[in-house]
Amino acid sequence: MRMAHHLLATVCVALTLALCAGAQAQSAGTPPAAADELAAPTPDDAPGDAGASGDTATTDAGASGDADANAGETGSAALQLQGPSGPPIAPPGYGNPQPYTNYAAPAVYGPATATGQEIPHYVPPSGPVPIRPPPPETLRNVITVDPISAIQGLIILTYHRALGDRVSFYLGPEVLIPGVIVDGVKGGGVILGLGIHLLRPAPTGLWFGPRFEILFLADGIDRGVGILAGAMAGYSWQWGHFTLSLGAGASYAHFEINGYSVLDRIIPMGRTALGFAF
Repeated sequence: MRMAHHLLATVCVALTLALCAGAQAQSAGTPPAAADELAAPTPDDAPGDAGASGDTATTDAGASGDADANAGETGSAALQLQGPSGPPIAPPGYGNPQPYTNYAAPAVYGPATATGQEIPHYVPPSGPVPIRPPPPETLRNVITVDPISAIQGLIILTYHRALGDRVSFYLGPEVLIPGVIVDGVKGGGVILGLGIHLLRPAPTGLWFGPRFEILFLADGIDRGVGILAGAMAGYSWQWGHFTLSLGAGASYAHFEINGYSVLDRIIPMGRTALGFAF
């Protein structure tokens, strides 16, 4: 019996010591195995941390790109300061609707293009730009008198009208001076002509064309008809409202009185017409 009591007491003491050791371990903190389990990263937490690192890197890269863009804008602005203010002005002959007279402005180079070439900026000359005035307008209607034709025996008054830039016509009355072309014969009629203008707008410049004249003749009590047909060439000038036309040619003349021919030959014709244009 005494040995049984000793064995039971020994077991009780052992249990008491074990319980005390367990209580001390719980009061000291988490066991080492549990701490290792908490410190080790889980598979779900690893991608999250990598994403956070990626976001941080992307943010840094974006900030670096913005800084590069700002630097590029600053460089372009610095290069732009080398050229003049405002848009570039096209030189004469490259789309400029009003070319400059005596254009001699230097080129100022501005920002470089993507190929490395520089864009020239053209600076207009300072001060007012002299512009050549347009040529005066050609007047299309002219009334003329031909004094030289009086020497040839005819007084001619004509009205000229331009039909375009290259064609004009003229017509008017004429009077035959007695005793100049045919002795003792007088009369009057109409002249009609056409002008082809080569160098300048009608009715000015170099011209040539046909002319036709018909005269009603009288020799005392006798009556007749005279015809002149020919061609003439010359040049006409116009200064404001004043005009001058010089020309020369020839006409075939045929006069008949009472059925008898009194003139049948080619006669030279000249023209020195003074006129008023409107």
